[in-house]
Amino acid sequence: MNIHRLDLNNSILCEYMIGIRDITLQKNRTLFKSHLKFIGRLMAYEISKTLSFTAKSVQTPLDTYSGFELQQQPVLACILRAALPFYDGFSEVFSQADTLFIAASRNYNNETTFEIAQHYFAGPKLGSAPLILCDTMLASGLSIHDCINLILQHGQTGPIHVACVLASEPGITFLKTAFASSSITLWCGAVDQNLNAHAYIVPGLGDAGDLAFGEKYTI
Repeated sequence: MNIHRLDLNNSILCEYMIGIRDITLQKNRTLFKSHLKFIGRLMAYEISKTLSFTAKSVQTPLDTYSGFELQQQPVLACILRAALPFYDGFSEVFSQADTLFIAASRNYNNETTFEIAQHYFAGPKLGSAPLILCDTMLASGLSIHDCINLILQHGQTGPIHVACVLASEPGITFLKTAFASSSITLWCGAVDQNLNAHAYIVPGLGDAGDLAFGEKYTI
């Protein structure tokens, strides 16, 4: 597994990463979501540099111009619901991409142990096109692990890029072990070292889904 940590080089991304962690900014739901969306745009641009392009000529009002376009549009995959603002940034950059939606949630056995439940899987037919799996947080790695396996079971043969705003060291280690020989690349806005007893990233930023959309009520 290849890993790209965007926090290792100073850029405007660093300012947005501070913003989404700031409990004062988090009180403004619109601003919090716009930060996630902008981080998605920045990461989509970085990922685009690794994709394949092909030459194309077009007619301008004055002459012919030769440039490059994507050889194959990627498929975007969004893990509901926390990833939606982050995914929006990707969908603006890859505006012609098809989208796969996956709903995954934690089902707690007790206060500290849980399993991942997948409730929904809807999108295009998968194949050789690159797939970008968007999720705001890579904490324990269990939900992304299960989603990748589901994507592979549904026919994905092309490269998979996992994009997350924030990752934990334990989560990265888990995915590296699980997909050591797979064609998967992990992109992180920043990496924190620890998880707490509830498998939340520390210092982290809290529950991204609740901050973006309101505290959830589970029936």
